[in-house]
Amino acid sequence: MKIIVLNIILLYGLVLNAYAQSLPNCPGGIVTYSSDFIIYACNGIGLLAKSATCDFTHSPAEIALLKSGILDFYGNVANPINAWDFIANPTPTYNCHSYAWYQTEVLPMDRVWLEYPAFCFPSEVNSFSTATCYTEVDNFMQAEKLFYFKGGHSAVMADSGKVISKWGAHFLIKHHPKTCDPEYQPDSLRYYKRKTPPIIEATNGGALICSGESRNFKVTNAPPMFTWSASSNLKLSSMFGYTTTVSANGSGAGWVRVSGPTMTVQYDIWIGPPTLAAFYIAGPDYACLSGYDYYYVQMLNSKAGPLTNHSWTAYGPSSNYNLVQYGPGNAYCNAIFNTVGFWTLEVQVQNACGGWSPKYQKNIWVDWCRGASSSVYPNPVSDVLFVDLDTPEGDVKTPPAYDVRLYDGQGNLLRQQSAAGGTVWFNVSNLPDGVYYLHIYDGINVKPEMHQVVVQH
Repeated sequence: MKIIVLNIILLYGLVLNAYAQSLPNCPGGIVTYSSDFIIYACNGIGLLAKSATCDFTHSPAEIALLKSGILDFYGNVANPINAWDFIANPTPTYNCHSYAWYQTEVLPMDRVWLEYPAFCFPSEVNSFSTATCYTEVDNFMQAEKLFYFKGGHSAVMADSGKVISKWGAHFLIKHHPKTCDPEYQPDSLRYYKRKTPPIIEATNGGALICSGESRNFKVTNAPPMFTWSASSNLKLSSMFGYTTTVSANGSGAGWVRVSGPTMTVQYDIWIGPPTLAAFYIAGPDYACLSGYDYYYVQMLNSKAGPLTNHSWTAYGPSSNYNLVQYGPGNAYCNAIFNTVGFWTLEVQVQNACGGWSPKYQKNIWVDWCRGASSSVYPNPVSDVLFVDLDTPEGDVKTPPAYDVRLYDGQGNLLRQQSAAGGTVWFNVSNLPDGVYYLHIYDGINVKPEMHQVVVQH
């Protein structure tokens, strides 16, 4: 049976000696390490690491002896500021730099020994790094990671103003930043937080995934101790590491996430052909008999597109109607209904996955409208839209009381004016390019006079 001596250097030179039984594959009770190999972390810069050929084992009595030596020395463990929490037992398989800048960045916790500090520090701390992930901040309240600059020690911020750090081959401890081995020189603390938020990127395609396809993702600037997750309609290849792959396991809206203790970032995805949750028909809900109305598909979820094909149909009280489909993939439809009553306009769409969506239906009321007697100009318009209203001459029994309204394609009221006649105007310079609808109510007829207005800057 081999014996190994652990010397734990505590504050002010206190040495606690404890004896631990070694594993059978540690000849002579001595831990040895493999040759150097390269590992990578958040900024993609490689660094030399080692792996231990064996590990410690301790009896409960030995662990208790090690802990009691630390607790007896501090003597004020009841004080929550200085209290120690022993997170993990002594092991030579990883050290402070490995824990703070590798194991808490990449899961599962690959255990390596790093002779040099953080991967992501600025060059004055780590000469190996040229593309930093972290920036220095003023205090530990802002920090995610700490570096004891003069003592060459690394730690991770925890809760209640404490940090977690690995003391060489000894305990992983949660403690106050200033209560640690004096060799670490806690008065030389520097504080760091991540410079840029995490970014998830698809490396072999976009956000649309078709049946039988898979998509590869990578994350940069990942939060500490992060894991991958995905919506139920996606199958995730791995929860850990800087890359993962998902494959279609259903349809509709989906997502891939990277989550850590302090941050979550999400990449939205669409699986398969569009569903009714992805789009709708935009355009007026009522139309003038034998009028000319404009309809198009508005996306509710852009990840389901771009749309490649549209198929428009209509049905109602008669077969007397006309649909003019035009634009890329018949994206637009001009409808003329020649019978009074309720009509239903339908559209099916396709994306790059092929296969038609379910039919989206829009109900439209068609009725007689008062004849157009107002002049609307210019049309198209870029800044100011003028409306010349019909002004009655002489005595009239019921003079008009005009209510002029401008709507967008979704039926949102954007502009409104009242007048007894003459000319009213609307400033449309800040409206996006597109098709809008002008409704002129005269206070006499139930149905308004309607005009289609194109805003074009």
